[in-house]
Amino acid sequence: MMHEYLVGEMRLYEEMPLGDRRSHQTEEDMVMSHVALKYFCQEVAL
Repeated sequence: MMHEYLVGEMRLYEEMPLGDRRSHQTEEDMVMSHVALKYFCQEVAL
């Protein structure tokens, strides 16, 4: 379930124009997403 959610989020994020990305996400949010994604990828790899 978490995987589906993250993939959806990444897809949404990638489709956003750059200007929208900045207004939708603060620096902190982006870092958190990145950390969550990295952690998730490690979990899947195990």
